[in-house]
This record gives sequence, structure tokens and C-alpha cells, in this order.
Amino acid sequence: MSLAVTTPILGGGYRTRALDNVDLIRVPTVRGHLRFWWRALFAGRFERPTSLYEAETKLWGGAGGGSDEASVVRSPVEVRIEVTDPGKEDEGNIEPQRTDAYVLFPARGTPPIPRRTTVTFKLTVSTPKADIGAVRDAVRAWILFGGYGGRTRRGLGGLTVTGPDAETWLPRSGNSLAAELKRLFGRDVFAVGGPARQTPMLAGAALSTIGRVEDRGVTAWLTAVEALRCFRQGTPPNSERITDAVATLPSTWARQPSRDPRRPSISNWPEADKIRHLADREFETGPSSHTPRHNDTPVWPRAGFGLPIVGRFQVNDRKGGRYNEPPPFTLKWGEPIGHDKYRPRERLTSPLIIKALPLVGGRFVAIALWLHRDWPAGKIVLEMGRAVVPGSAAPFDALAAPDEAPLFTALAGKPTLRAAFFDWLALKSGVVTVCPHRDVAGGAP
Repeated sequence: MSLAVTTPILGGGYRTRALDNVDLIRVPTVRGHLRFWWRALFAGRFERPTSLYEAETKLWGGAGGGSDEASVVRSPVEVRIEVTDPGKEDEGNIEPQRTDAYVLFPARGTPPIPRRTTVTFKLTVSTPKADIGAVRDAVRAWILFGGYGGRTRRGLGGLTVTGPDAETWLPRSGNSLAAELKRLFGRDVFAVGGPARQTPMLAGAALSTIGRVEDRGVTAWLTAVEALRCFRQGTPPNSERITDAVATLPSTWARQPSRDPRRPSISNWPEADKIRHLADREFETGPSSHTPRHNDTPVWPRAGFGLPIVGRFQVNDRKGGRYNEPPPFTLKWGEPIGHDKYRPRERLTSPLIIKALPLVGGRFVAIALWLHRDWPAGKIVLEMGRAVVPGSAAPFDALAAPDEAPLFTALAGKPTLRAAFFDWLALKSGVVTVCPHRDVAGGAP
């Protein structure tokens, strides 16, 4: 099978966020992606996590466990890569105002981290006959919903199939996407089934397409990126701009309008105000230059898009002065270790995938796919100065404090962030719901 990379590759080498200039497409990286998508397809079939682990290890290999920790299970799945076109490296600056900068920010720097584009390669996967169907589905899910390298959940390293095999692996653009996915997988892979678990799964996922079918993967990708950026940071278009002082609240926009479109004003999401309250209470930073409009009850709704969230406040005003704002901060998943005590964990991957889904004929459509996943034990905590801020813990999927209404109306009355995002998305022109969200409290369908 011949594959082409359609959006920039960030990372994928043996070092984090570094390209491999010897093995441009590495077998271990591809195996890792295929293993993830096998789990996303089949985890719901196993009643116990131990059963899932045993089946996964048998097919994809592992280091053993239990009483025989020295044993190693060799995978019967063999992956071979032949790069047919190395593409080129992009070392250009990533300007903050570009749409792709919203997802390429980890590559920003002096100098920027290189990205690789337009790579083509041949993929050969061999497996025992009994496992052909499951492995084929994992390859197909990787091509359709995943990508190569890092930040694939934000559409980087997107793939498509080229040549005569395309119709075997990709949906046809003239038909219903839901019907085409059933044709390709031979079943409804989004049908709810099996227990909720922390493993991200396609069973119970939500899927929408955004905008029209495009001839370039990058164009469809940027459409998906812009949808997420607008939900998280969108401001009114120029025709609707008014001064901060008379801006109406609550608002249908994520941020307040600004006189300078290159520099949005304060956010209508609650996190910034909650941090201002906590910083003043715990560190006596003094009143913020921006008076909080939310109360001091912690709530961190955007954590549902993945953790950690690393941020800093704007401290330079437009006139050359300084704002009084809290120091840099990080929101993390806090693992419980006692009564109201939490150990910060470094990463909780986003359940949301935005990307360009490939279609037959070298065409693409922007998608938003929210994998079904149960939240882990614990809460979201605020960290400042490498220490958890006391009193900052808040539950997953809490979109507003119990005693206040959201200032961003997309969050009002929604049980989960997934429901808020997909309900907001469904109101946009050109959005088609392929598989609806089925949310109740906790994010489980």
C-alpha cells in the first residue's frame, strides 16, 4: 500500500519532537500508532483491563509481567516501510497570527523546530491469518483518524492512500460518510458497547464533518483547526467589534472584543479569573489589573481538551505599562493521594481529534472526532512554582461553578465539554453530524 503524508510531521523520531533524518518514517513509531488504534477499536470487547492487556500483548508484543517479569512477548505483526519520496523539511518561522500556529506552537522557538512535509512511502504489514481482520482495521483507523509523529490529535502527520488501493481503504466522497465507514469496517465502529474505561475508544465516540470536501489535505486541516480555535479563543468579527467597556455578557464568543484584532481581550472562559482569585488568596499577589468577573470557586473546563495546560498572563499593556497578573501556571491531572491531596501527573491526552480525513480521489474533509473515554480518578489541579495551589482541585467536566452562570454561553446547561463543543459546532454552517454525542455526566454515552 502506498501512503502520502498530507500535513506537516512534527517529531516521530527517537527523540521527542525531533525528526529522524535516517529513518524518515520509523517502524517503531508506526507500530505505536497501530497499537493505539487497535485498542481504540477493540477495547470495548473486553470486560476486564487484564483481558485487554493480555490480548494486546499477544498481538503487539510486550515485556511480560506478573511473576515472570523477565519474559518478553514477541509480536507476530511485522511492519516494513520503504520511503519513496523523502519530501522536504520546513524550518520557517511560525507566525502567531497564522491558523496553523494554533496547533504548531510546540515547534515555535529560535530557531523553530523543523517539520517534514510531502513524504510518500510504502507500507507492508504481515500478520497471522487469524489476526488479519483486526490488524487491517487498525491500519485503516490509523489512516483515517490518526497520523504519523506527534500531535496527530491536532491533525499533524495526516495520511492518505494513493494508487489503485485507495477505494479499499478510504471513503468515497459522494456517499454518506457514516455509510462509507460501515462499508470499510464491515460494522458500525461507533456503536456503544462494553464498559466505560480510561482507554480512548471509537465505540461511543462522536464524529462531525466541518465544511466542504477539499482537494488539499492542508486546506481541510486548517478548517478543522479554525473550528477548535474559534471555540476556545474566538472573538467577534470586525463588524461586531465594540469596546471592552460596553461589551455584552454573557457572550456567544469565547473572548471579549478588542480594538486590536491581533490582540484579543480577556477570556469569557472561567480559568483566568479563577487563577487570579487563587493567586491573590495564596500568594498575596494583590488585586489583578483585570477585575475577575467569575467567583473564586475553582473550575477548569478546558482541561477536557487535554492536560497539561501551560500558560502565562499578558503583563505588558498597550501603552508600555505593566499589568498586575498572576505568575505562570500549569493545570494538571491530580492523582489522589489522601484527603484533599493530589500528586500532579504530567499528561492526560486529549480525547478530541481534529484533522483532514482522506477520501478517494485525493480529496479530504475536515472532521472533529471525540473518542469515548472515562475520566481517571482524581481532579484537575492548579500548579504554580512547582507546587499544587491549595484549594484549586476541581472535578473533570465541571463547566461552571455551581453558583454561577457561564459567561461563554456555549457552556450553559451542558453536562460535559464534549456536549458543549459538538452542540456549538452543530450550529455552524456546513457541519454534518456523522455520529452524535450521547453525553451524560462523566462523559460516558
